[in-house]
Amino acid sequence: MPPRQRVLIAALAILAIALVAAVLVKTKIAAGKSKVTLVAYYPFNASHKPSVDMVMKVAAKYPGKVTAEAYDFTTPEGRDKWFTSGLSCAGVLINGTTEWNVIRSGKPEKLSFQKREGILWTESDLNEVVKQLVEDPKKPIVLTGEAPKPQPAPSEGQAAPKPKPPGAVKDAMSDMRKPEAEKPAAAEAKPAPSKAK
Repeated sequence: MPPRQRVLIAALAILAIALVAAVLVKTKIAAGKSKVTLVAYYPFNASHKPSVDMVMKVAAKYPGKVTAEAYDFTTPEGRDKWFTSGLSCAGVLINGTTEWNVIRSGKPEKLSFQKREGILWTESDLNEVVKQLVEDPKKPIVLTGEAPKPQPAPSEGQAAPKPKPPGAVKDAMSDMRKPEAEKPAAAEAKPAPSKAK
């Protein structure tokens, strides 16, 4: 074989080895990169800490595929991170956003992971969104759980207020908008029945 062909074959062999090595390195780097990043911003108090713990628990289910961070925005470091997050309230960023288009009960819905768990989102919602992003982020996210029934968080040391029955809350402005003739007449005061016979 002429020396020129030997040099060409050697160069092609070196190039092939370099390409294989580059593909292996790139694959290893991609395998080490998580598919989902969760970042929680909450005050670490009694009513918000369960949401932080939930985020960490979900990440632990997918080692190497999901990473999680949590910041207490009542601390200087946490407040600085929260200010740059784009959030205006507590919440969880999933791959940089709190808003997700999902399908629940066959209907499209915009799901927000702002506030604490139980207000706008549930633990089931978080689990299902993360699971779908890990398995196939190109597929639509279908939620099987029910939407949360939002309840305000009770203040520290106080019981939660009892919900008012439907119809008990009246629009205060509605009577002010009605003409005088349409307003209900005040009930006539009637004397109490006499007990004497």
